[in-house]
Amino acid sequence: MSSGMREFVFWQDALSLHQSAFLRNLATCNGTKVTLVVWEDINARRKAWGWPRPDFGRTRVFIKPSPEIQEDLLRCERDRVQVFSGPRGHPFVNAALRRNLGSSGFIGMMSEAHDKRGLKGGLRFLRSVWDERCLGNRVDMILAIGREAVAWYVGCGYPVDKIVPFGYFVESPELEDVDRPPDDEGNRFFEMVFVGELAPWKGWDLLLRALCGLTGPKWLLHVIGDGVDKKRALALCRQLGLSGRVRFHGILPNKEVLYNISRSDLLVLPSRWDGWGAVINEALMCGVPVVCSDRCGAKDLLDGGVRGEVVPSNSIAALREALQRRASRGRPDPTARRMIRTWAQCISGTAAANYFLAVTEALRCGGPKPVPPWLRIEP
Repeated sequence: MSSGMREFVFWQDALSLHQSAFLRNLATCNGTKVTLVVWEDINARRKAWGWPRPDFGRTRVFIKPSPEIQEDLLRCERDRVQVFSGPRGHPFVNAALRRNLGSSGFIGMMSEAHDKRGLKGGLRFLRSVWDERCLGNRVDMILAIGREAVAWYVGCGYPVDKIVPFGYFVESPELEDVDRPPDDEGNRFFEMVFVGELAPWKGWDLLLRALCGLTGPKWLLHVIGDGVDKKRALALCRQLGLSGRVRFHGILPNKEVLYNISRSDLLVLPSRWDGWGAVINEALMCGVPVVCSDRCGAKDLLDGGVRGEVVPSNSIAALREALQRRASRGRPDPTARRMIRTWAQCISGTAAANYFLAVTEALRCGGPKPVPPWLRIEP
């Protein structure tokens, strides 16, 4: 890419808190112009979850633009890079991608891995292989959300040199007094938090059954979220005798979610499937370690130590052992929390923007692709 103006146009389904920090910081880089094109504002589901309208800063935002504006944005310009969420996402984005395939411009795709389990998973894979036959020679860059996505697109036949490990990036929390206070009567429990939809794929039932067998230190679990399984979750708590130790908070505004995470000692995300799991980013940026399943894309952010560990999906025994280890060690001290927060600077919006610029520079001008900052081996 030349040293002059660099223009990036991102095509997505809706405004998202998982994109705002990245795009806002990208738009502040010298000589960079960033445009975001979406079909809708924050969708109803995210509004119901208490998401505020994201701050995209200097990014130009178009919501459901006219066909004329779309064609103008898709026009091949020198140093313009198009990045589409896809290739099987929202129809609006898919249509724009396919209209752009005939141009000579630089085309990127941003995508998570797909669930490959069962018959449906096999069909998804075959569909992705077909997409590669149609798109592989024309797409110049694939921003693969997590290592599982990298493996998926390699397996589908996309050229390895076009595939780039990527992630989701959340806003840095603005919280005061994030380190836990000294021991007192009100903080004698080891406090865990689950944040997510109460639905089968989130594995909330695995967590409750794993907690049932914990011994030793007293603990509490805070459940933030709602969903189709809420009544089942309450019933299972009663059945397992956990009602006094599990507190259901329902849906909270995003700022309150972050506050509750920051006051916890461990975030647990035992998902049966999770394309990424951005709540893991949020916990680490708050200085809170994580235990998650190996079906979460954001498992890439954990180190098996201070930042947390990964357990096999659907294994209640493995999840229980991990929780037992963490609870037996007690609450993370202020030093450990500061270590986690310091490391988490590598998943900030600024770090993501700088990495993205280095990636596009390497793919357009040649040279080795940079290592993602969150995957670099620490000295």
